[in-house]
Amino acid sequence: LVGSEMCIRDRRKELQKLRTQEQRAKGRLELLAQWEEQHEGYLEGTKNILNGKGSWREQITGAVGDLFTVEDKYTTAIETALGGSVNHVVTTTARTAAEGVNYLKSIQGGRVTFLPMDSVKGKPYDTPALHESCVIGTAVDCISFDNTYAHIFQYLLGRTLVVSSMDDAIGLQKKYNQQLRIVTLTGCLLYTSPSPRDT
Repeated sequence: LVGSEMCIRDRRKELQKLRTQEQRAKGRLELLAQWEEQHEGYLEGTKNILNGKGSWREQITGAVGDLFTVEDKYTTAIETALGGSVNHVVTTTARTAAEGVNYLKSIQGGRVTFLPMDSVKGKPYDTPALHESCVIGTAVDCISFDNTYAHIFQYLLGRTLVVSSMDDAIGLQKKYNQQLRIVTLTGCLLYTSPSPRDT
């Protein structure tokens, strides 16, 4: 009987612990949803455009960071490869981008780089280095997105190679005379300079 009572008490404690964890998880989900709605985490200009009013706003498809998904194992590499361009705003047309610039000026709302879909034409990257055994692929191969944005992401990530380690990156740069842009899974970026840039 004593053993049964102890077992019941233990189960009640475990149940209470699980309920507490559930409440915390719900609170975090609500907070994340609120951040997403308010576009927290973006620079001032980006947030002001995403929260802007006017007919032009319908032609804003979103910030780069909202337009793709990535597996956990590639997150650090992609964040590094994108850098500040995660704040760039994609528009359907160059005219919409111009209207967005005028809107920011009118409210003194900061600055943002626009990527109009009718003028940004990124192309697939063709280099022998892609066939090296240590190359996972280009950074654009490591994310998922609607094909509507293919040119945008080819432009941003299509010329960056992803490798596992720093040793692989350095070996590739030596072999290809420092002509590549390479990011490692741990987030070290090497490009046409012989010095690595850690982020």
